[in-house]
Amino acid sequence: MYSVAISCDDLFIACISGNGTLHIFATRDLKPVGEQASSAWGGIGRFLGYYTGMQEQKSFRMFKGIDGPSICTFASKDNNVVQVLTAKGLLLQVTFDFSKEEEPVIIENKFFS
Repeated sequence: MYSVAISCDDLFIACISGNGTLHIFATRDLKPVGEQASSAWGGIGRFLGYYTGMQEQKSFRMFKGIDGPSICTFASKDNNVVQVLTAKGLLLQVTFDFSKEEEPVIIENKFFS
């Protein structure tokens, strides 16, 4: 794992795995009432699960194709934009629509030299 970021309101965790995938995990149950609840903070399973004893859970959203070591941060108060800076100097801004089951979209992509 290259980077972990927690949103300002503690609702989401973003992390970049060694295989170049940005994962977004919900720290609270975001499913409508009546659906099966998931454990808070269980989303990063093996990473925090070992320390908290919570069960592993799949990521809420993911974005694949990040090249090499990178760092990430939440870039909006709505938690729907995550910035990723790669070791090669590429800055990606990835937007997520949490109300829909849609793929994330890159809204900005630029190199720093």
